[in-house]
Amino acid sequence: MTYTIGQIITATPPQPAFGADCKPVWHCIIPKPTPKAHEEGRAFFRAANMHAFYPSQERLTRAKKPLPREVPLLPGYLFAQCLRAPLWHVIKSERWCRDVFKVGDAPVVFPYHLIRHLQGMTVEAEKLEAAKRQMADDMRSAMRPIEGQAARFVSGPFEGHVVTVESIAGTVAMFDLLGKRVAADLRGMERLA
Repeated sequence: MTYTIGQIITATPPQPAFGADCKPVWHCIIPKPTPKAHEEGRAFFRAANMHAFYPSQERLTRAKKPLPREVPLLPGYLFAQCLRAPLWHVIKSERWCRDVFKVGDAPVVFPYHLIRHLQGMTVEAEKLEAAKRQMADDMRSAMRPIEGQAARFVSGPFEGHVVTVESIAGTVAMFDLLGKRVAADLRGMERLA
């Protein structure tokens, strides 16, 4: 085919990824193991009015200003409920998709009770993370120095030194060190048992 300057080239319409209506079934699609590929895969199915998810949790990015980001708990697995017959050769040609979970040549249909369990993983992970935070807070408050009792420095320039806390004002502890009254942050101290 030859082209001329100024010729308008019509875009070829994208090939549909789904065929005729079918009984709703759940499939596992294997995207590239990056958070972006998981998000693109989920958006692909949602654009076709189909439910898609991957078990995930929020984590803070490692930046100067940390931001929450959704990260897959099971990288490389995207679960989608297909309401129309999927055309796997079209879906596999998408740049985010590596393959479909299959046994032999047939894609595996996942039972609904297994999907419900996978959907609950996110909730369980969030509960576990909240419990860990609560336990860490409880430990910090249990180890917080008390006026008149001995405390040890766990960080900072006085790390390892034991002092007797004379008074506490907010997050600042006052103590006597070599005859001088010194103030220190309570977060760097813990009570001796």
